[in-house]
Amino acid sequence: MARSFNRSSNESALVDVAPVSTYPFCMGVWLRKLGGSNVETLIVFGEKDFFSGAFTRIYIGKFGKIYAHSAHTGNLVVTAGAYDDGNWHACLLVERDSGGLRHVDFYVDGTFIGTASSSNPGGLSIFNRVAFGRRMTPTPGDALDGTLAEGLIADVEPTGEQAAAWSRGVSPRHVFGTAVKGYWPLWGLHSPEIDVSGQQNDLTLSGTATDNHAPVSPYAPKWAASLPKSGATTRLISIDGVTIRVAI
Repeated sequence: MARSFNRSSNESALVDVAPVSTYPFCMGVWLRKLGGSNVETLIVFGEKDFFSGAFTRIYIGKFGKIYAHSAHTGNLVVTAGAYDDGNWHACLLVERDSGGLRHVDFYVDGTFIGTASSSNPGGLSIFNRVAFGRRMTPTPGDALDGTLAEGLIADVEPTGEQAAAWSRGVSPRHVFGTAVKGYWPLWGLHSPEIDVSGQQNDLTLSGTATDNHAPVSPYAPKWAASLPKSGATTRLISIDGVTIRVAI
């Protein structure tokens, strides 16, 4: 089950932490939304205590277009078409440094949308919150009416092939490997919402609604299963016609 957010209640899932503190950094999320006439935040990474202009976020606008916005660059990257059609869409934003300038690359459904660039040097030093479903300032804003899944933070500048794999629903562990620094599938009503990247940055959830999940592959655990110790007692167990051997 994915996480369904209610705009009227300012629902959100957030964690007071900065999983990535240097460039490049990448964040992604899957969106399913039907209609709407507001500016609504999908995911934001920035400063939690005041609207300082230091943040990066993905949001959907009044006419269904999806935006990548970095207050470091002061620029936007926006899709040409609308995505409030009730289907699942994979969004991936990358903020990076090139020659001392900040750049924001944006992908939707594996397609490169564009780059916003600026001479503003930016920086991630004051970032201390990741939030889904609303902007994170003391007075919450730009809340979402829609469903999100597969929240991601990574310290990587992905290739076009990786962006395409993410949009096909391939597990982020298989796409980005050890670059994954935060991964919250947003399965439903877990609070805290577990960070299954192994970084232990769990999200605090508000709200009570769920929806069907995005069409993605099941997440592969970070740690491989251990083998029984030499000489351990084992037993065959059958469940629904499947037989496995376990150590006891």
